[in-house]
This record gives sequence, structure tokens and C-alpha cells, in this order.
Amino acid sequence: MRKRAQFKNKQISEEPKHLAMQIKPKIEAKPYLFKKNWWIAVSIIGVFLIVLFFNTYFNITSGISFNTDGEGLAKYYLSGPDPYYNMRLVQGTYETGRYPYYNEVDPLLNYPIGASGGRAPLLNMIALGFSRLLAPFMNDIDAIGYSMQFVPALFGALLIFPVYFIGKELFNKKAGLIAAMFVAIIPIHLSSGHGSAYTLFDHDSLILLLFFLTFMFLIKGLKEKDTIKSVLYAILGGISLAGLTMVWVEAQFLYVIIAIYAIVQMFIDIFLDKIDIRVFRTSSIVLFSGYLISLPVIYTYTGISLNTPLFLCI
Repeated sequence: MRKRAQFKNKQISEEPKHLAMQIKPKIEAKPYLFKKNWWIAVSIIGVFLIVLFFNTYFNITSGISFNTDGEGLAKYYLSGPDPYYNMRLVQGTYETGRYPYYNEVDPLLNYPIGASGGRAPLLNMIALGFSRLLAPFMNDIDAIGYSMQFVPALFGALLIFPVYFIGKELFNKKAGLIAAMFVAIIPIHLSSGHGSAYTLFDHDSLILLLFFLTFMFLIKGLKEKDTIKSVLYAILGGISLAGLTMVWVEAQFLYVIIAIYAIVQMFIDIFLDKIDIRVFRTSSIVLFSGYLISLPVIYTYTGISLNTPLFLCI
């Protein structure tokens, strides 16, 4: 009897605690004004501005980027012969509404015989498109001149974003941030030789940006487990690859790199008995979408033939 009474008393004494735990009101967490890793976003934007400052400020303030005695596009100095040939194509497109000398003879090349310039149109058309953003604030010629000088520096600064995301995807956020910071201290990237300096109106900085965008979306497509998202990433990689094809005649080397990686990786997976369909699916979509999207430009220059990109896709 005494033990039974003690057991009942124990139940009664414990019951309120149990009920109290059940009816205890939930305390709502206060919403944070900033996410936990807000400093990474601020740092990335800061690095972007640093690169943009380094590859523009000194060329602008030096006074050597403008010819005060020139008229029209002649008052905008560019760095090197290739940028001036690009200016010739931009000027021809602006004056005629048609992109010149891509698949026809330019009489000023290989003079007096002439030769095809073979300059794919994307860079020059981007410069014309960007000039439309400046046109409300100045006349068309000045807008085109400033656009040609500025867009290489903009592409060079935008490079830090795919670099960051590749580092984040392969390692972690801090590694991606450190990699992006290194872009700001690479002399060749900021210079006027083959870099992204203000007035260097050539395709180098745009090529680098499209290279890294292609690899970024390829990596994300390979690592993404959701099929739809993986396919979308692969298509975005193909768009970047197509953009590269429409800028640089040697873009076929990137087709080679992706195809070799896919073949080697699939053989490794077979030997390890770890078949991953994402390797085949993602690489195939990147290659085929890159080729098909850029096909109108390729066809205009070479026609349809069993060239390197098509052969690698097949």
C-alpha cells in the first residue's frame, strides 16, 4: 500500500512538468536583418569595384585615352592594332546597319590583295548595344567611343563572379572569395597587353569571362542532383560556350577540353563501377547547345561542315 501510494504521488508530481512541456508556448525567432554570410556578398562587390578601379582609373586620369584634336571616333584612343580593327567593324556596322567583312574580303587587309577579317561579331555588337545605354546622355559617336573603351574593363571586373562561384562549388565560400581576390592582383589581367585595361577594345577579357562562365555552369550541372536544374545549368553552360564561339575563332579548344574530360571521366566511372549519367548528360548538352546556338554565325563564315566542334559533339 505504501509503495502504491508513493507511485501515485510520483505520477501526480511528474504530470504537471510533462504537461508544461507540451503547452509551453513557442518563442518565435526574431528575423535577422542580414543573412549570416552577408559579409561575403559585400566582399565580392568590393573586389569587383577594386578590379574595375585598377583597370580603368589610371588609364582615364593619364589623359592618353583621348585625342582632343580628333573628330568623331578618331578622338578615342585604343590600345594596339586589334582594337582599331574592331573599331573599324563597329563603325561600319553603325554606318551601314550590316556587320562587315566577316565572310567577305576587306580591301585593307593583306593590301592590295585583300583578305577576310574573320572577326566574329559578338564583342563588337555588345559594344554597340552598350552604347545605347549611354546615348541618352551624349551623342551616338561619343557613346560608341566610350563604350569601346569601357566594356573590356567591365568584362574583366565581372570575371570575379564566376571565379568565386567555381571556388565555392569545388571547395567553400572562403576559398571562392580568396580566388576572386587574386584576380585583382594579377598584372596581366589588369594590363593593356592581353588583359582588361580601359581602352583595350579586344576580345581577351570577354573570352576569359565566357571561359569561366562555361566551366562554372558545367561544374554546377555535374554536381546538381535535381535533373531539371542540372539540365538548365548545362544549357546555360552551352550559351556561354556559344558566346565564346561567336567571339573567338579558337573557341574549338574549349570543345576539346570538355569532350576529353567527359570521355576520361566516363571511363574512370566504368572501371570504378560508379556510373553517373550526369557526366554524359551535362557535357553533351553543353557541347550541343553551344554548337547549335552559335551555328548561324559559324554557317555564315564556313558553312556547314564536319568541323572540330561538330565532330566533338557527335
